[in-house]
Amino acid sequence: MGSIETNVWRLIGRLGPIHRWPSHEILSLLDCNLTSLPSEVKNWINVTKIYFSHNAQKDKSYHAASHNNRLSFLPPEVSYWIELTEIYLAHVLLTHLPSEVSFWINLTRINLSFNQLTHLPHDVGYWTKLEFIDLSHNQLTSLPPEVSHWTNLKQIWLNDNQLTSLLPQVGYWLKLEKMELHKNNLTCLPPTIIKLIHLRRLTYLNNSDFIKIKNSVNMIKCMRRFTRGRFKFYLNEHIYKRRFNRLCQNSHYDRLVCDLITKYM
Repeated sequence: MGSIETNVWRLIGRLGPIHRWPSHEILSLLDCNLTSLPSEVKNWINVTKIYFSHNAQKDKSYHAASHNNRLSFLPPEVSYWIELTEIYLAHVLLTHLPSEVSFWINLTRINLSFNQLTHLPHDVGYWTKLEFIDLSHNQLTSLPPEVSHWTNLKQIWLNDNQLTSLLPQVGYWLKLEKMELHKNNLTCLPPTIIKLIHLRRLTYLNNSDFIKIKNSVNMIKCMRRFTRGRFKFYLNEHIYKRRFNRLCQNSHYDRLVCDLITKYM
């Protein structure tokens, strides 16, 4: 029991026969033991929201054990989901995204957490309306430069990956309010981060070679100044917190902050 055809009986009560599914705007395919999607999904041209997993942000009762969809990949026919605005694909063992996701030009929210993604395709640059993305608990080592097109992004979750650096393109996320970076292999932050004047929360817990955080102090200090103290930066060890606070209070960094303002603002 793996494909939609063999599990359609689970959905008849809510969705009706598969050939009528295109008339629905919201599809909930939770707990269907899916391992693949048939070519008929190309008919879902009116669908705006698809739930292959629970929305962890709204459904506080969800648990990983409740997810039994194991898709591992998405078929090329997902290119027909041109009206899609939200899709939840957590805990489905995805290993990669197809290039056809470039057709999701209306996408605003996507949850890809708890999968096995090692990279994102360059085609994600077409998600220009994206506001929220959860990529936590994957195996990402970097982001493609096309993420610079996510100019409407407000929240991004990148924690529990294998990131070693962040591209300067993050400076294009001018509307960003929250960024989770804990449990990666980051050693510093890109200078362009000072452009994110709406950023209110940045977690940097449990990253490697943490002593190099002093290289980013001037940027954080600048961000605190621009956000009038509303910006919060979370560290992992008390010793680093004390060291970080001392560096922020050191007037030696004032000149560096001014240089960054001139260069990047």
